[in-house]
Amino acid sequence: MNELGRLGWVEGKNVEVIARFAGDAPERMVSFAQQLVEASPDVIVVQSAPGVTAVTGVTRSIPTVFLQLAVDDVLIIGLKHSRPGSNLTGFTNFEFSMAGKWVELLKEIAPHTERVLVILHVDGMGGHKGYIDAAEAAGKKLGMHVQARSLTQASELEPAIRELANIPNSGLILTPSNLTAVNRKAIFAVANELKLPTISAFRYMATSGSLISYGIDLLDMFKRAAGYVDRIFGGEAPGNLPIQLPEKFELVINKTTANSLGLVIPPALVVRADVVID
Repeated sequence: MNELGRLGWVEGKNVEVIARFAGDAPERMVSFAQQLVEASPDVIVVQSAPGVTAVTGVTRSIPTVFLQLAVDDVLIIGLKHSRPGSNLTGFTNFEFSMAGKWVELLKEIAPHTERVLVILHVDGMGGHKGYIDAAEAAGKKLGMHVQARSLTQASELEPAIRELANIPNSGLILTPSNLTAVNRKAIFAVANELKLPTISAFRYMATSGSLISYGIDLLDMFKRAAGYVDRIFGGEAPGNLPIQLPEKFELVINKTTANSLGLVIPPALVVRADVVID
């Protein structure tokens, strides 16, 4: 709302905001999407693949701006480019090839790592194979064994992490999802207790205890989305607003977590980091 306010849209004055949050229960998004459509908004802003799936299932006319939709998921739903007449536009986060970078960074900051578990949440459009392929390819080059595990509910997280910790020299990659985001503090509490190095996609994961995060600057994405909302309010058609790739990425290291794991952060990695959390 800060960016919308800067653009002249003040809640309670000239704009009304109706919000819904599904947490780690994507099945609620369908009913939430229906509620929003019934409110006849001028624009819908929706985050994540399951959110987009829910909204497109109930409206093809209300202008919709999406955020955090993987490039590959954009292709899956036929949105490679916005086009005249479409009610959809928005901002992607990253290609699945980013998973390879996560494996490389995990090895760099925790060089003893030989086995990596990639946790996936089956809540999107079925494109998770891309994450797996990229992670396995990077692992093969580095002599690391990469295994993926698809989880569907919070109760599965701790057992999976504890099972991984029984194997020496293991590490954990959390792909972006509602499940991992909502349960992040519990995940990192267990992982750090068991001395498992973790890497995640977003800064808020590192501030919650992940050893390292690398991904898009979410604040920048939301600011850009506010700009699209402003233009739609001004009469522009979403189909004329191009779908945009991320412009800013950030590398965040949690030094407190590194110390608790007994890791020394390589100086070269510190230099490259955008943020080091003490």
